[in-house]
Amino acid sequence: MAQRKVVSQRQSELQPVYDFLDMLHPARLRAHWNRIGRRAQWTLVISLASLVLIWVVLNLLLLTMRHVRATTGPFLFEALQAPYELSARPVPLPGDETVTVLPAAAGDYTLQAETVQIAAPGMPAPVQAADEQETAPAPAAANFFVGQCLLNAAQPETETPCTGVAPLYLTSGTYSSGGTLLDAAAARFDSAANAREAMKSLRQFSGANEAVGNYAVGVGEVDFFYSSTGERYTFTWAHDAWVYTVSGAAFHELEKLVRAFPY
Repeated sequence: MAQRKVVSQRQSELQPVYDFLDMLHPARLRAHWNRIGRRAQWTLVISLASLVLIWVVLNLLLLTMRHVRATTGPFLFEALQAPYELSARPVPLPGDETVTVLPAAAGDYTLQAETVQIAAPGMPAPVQAADEQETAPAPAAANFFVGQCLLNAAQPETETPCTGVAPLYLTSGTYSSGGTLLDAAAARFDSAANAREAMKSLRQFSGANEAVGNYAVGVGEVDFFYSSTGERYTFTWAHDAWVYTVSGAAFHELEKLVRAFPY
């Protein structure tokens, strides 16, 4: 009896790839899918959709974080920095409190000597005749809300000043340039901490009487805030134990004086 010789055909090394591609054929995939129960089908669909949704949400969060980090980080820090390079300016040394620390000139502006007023503890009030009192100009600080607050706080009879603490020294005056008038005041407190507390009170006081714009109080070396009544603009800042404020009808003129101010 003759024996049949069985010859085994060698399988191709790429056979697993062919099998995988064959399994991905749409007809076979549809057949496998139909053999799965309806409940299992919905479970797979929901799981796949959840994974896609999670991937999309994570990518959106990453993009948002990158955007926030790129657009708000340094800009927010810069926004809190005092403008006009105020932190680089010197601080006037306490001296003779019978004279003003306001500079006689700042840029194009000249201090009008007849408008200068000074208030300090123990300083006697100037005695004026009746006719002089009628013609005497009001203190420049009385022309705007922040200055009026400082002026009232410097009065010895003020028990609860709007600044929270009374200044040790206050001087005010009017600057002029080509017909433009700007009022300025400088107040010295007994410490930088009290000057900062005064700035907080001044900002709140201004907010109750006028519109307050950009401000930064208690976050840097120099505190500042803008305020306006719509007809008059004011910029107030504090450095060390000093508080300064300038006010006028034209904002661009106010900025010119503040930029030229030495303190």
